[in-house]
Amino acid sequence: MVQANSGTRVNTTQGSEVNMMRLDRSWFIQSRTGNIKDQYFFEKKLGSGGYGAVYLAMNKQTGEKVAVKAMQKGKIQDYESFKNEINILIGLDHPNIIKLHETWETERICFLVTELCEGGELFFHITKRKHLTEAQAALIMRQAFYALNYLHTNRICHRDIKPENFLLYKEDDDSHVKLIDFGLAKKVGSNEVMNAPNGTPYYIAPEVLKGSYTTTCDNWSMGIVLYIMLSGKPPFGGKTNKEIIDNVLRGNLAFTNPVWENISAQAKDLISKLLNRQADERLTAEEAYNHPWLAEQREREFADVQISSDVFTNMQTYMDSVQLKRTTLSLIASRIPEDQIQ
Repeated sequence: MVQANSGTRVNTTQGSEVNMMRLDRSWFIQSRTGNIKDQYFFEKKLGSGGYGAVYLAMNKQTGEKVAVKAMQKGKIQDYESFKNEINILIGLDHPNIIKLHETWETERICFLVTELCEGGELFFHITKRKHLTEAQAALIMRQAFYALNYLHTNRICHRDIKPENFLLYKEDDDSHVKLIDFGLAKKVGSNEVMNAPNGTPYYIAPEVLKGSYTTTCDNWSMGIVLYIMLSGKPPFGGKTNKEIIDNVLRGNLAFTNPVWENISAQAKDLISKLLNRQADERLTAEEAYNHPWLAEQREREFADVQISSDVFTNMQTYMDSVQLKRTTLSLIASRIPEDQIQ
């Protein structure tokens, strides 16, 4: 009998012990050419953007529902991002990160076939349900930090952490969250310092704007996501991208809005430690994952206290505004001028 588990040794029927090679998911991800519609039935378009579109499709052989992201090769810059996303996803295997099934390629288009997340974007789910407790918020964020710690342990910086990039695997079930969109992600060396100003204004870390940052920039972005989840508003807002960036660089973190009155001190403590402008003093993903607010949430008396209904109104207003500002800094050719980084 062979016992297959996460260990490195197995017992054979002869009783001897042998070393077991760890299987790599990338070995099973196929890259195909030809007509993807021979394999998949395209049911409907789920979304679109400058890159192309995402479709709901069904595998004709297995009946499995999948998401198919299509990219036009002619859009060179987007195509480079698309290839980067494939190269990153191929090597990832984590329950809270979107899984790549296979890729397809024609003369003009590349296709990325991934598992389907039926629940949609996390914040849309929250505003639709209009119910959230600190325990539920902690469950969601612990999954997010579980995924982020996996990335950082494998020396991958996501560089575009934001609510839109967290999906629910199943509808009306926040017990299984998936991190998506690795177009800006980067494989980094040990202690490598990055300088490309990638990210989205509301969530971008100050050191990214200054052109010198490490994987800890993702932890800042997670702090922003948590702040918005519990209040419905970003901590550093603005009417324009320039105003937002100025506030990210200089604004003060505050919990003065009335919606924070019923939020626990531990939740605020976690946010404060994630939104530390001194990147080397900021919590790591592992430290955040083990923070008491996440690790011990269900045992606390405030765990089931309903978050203020104003949060959902704020969140809906915020999301409506974000629809008008879904632009990233990845196209910016130069860094922020020195006179704005005081």
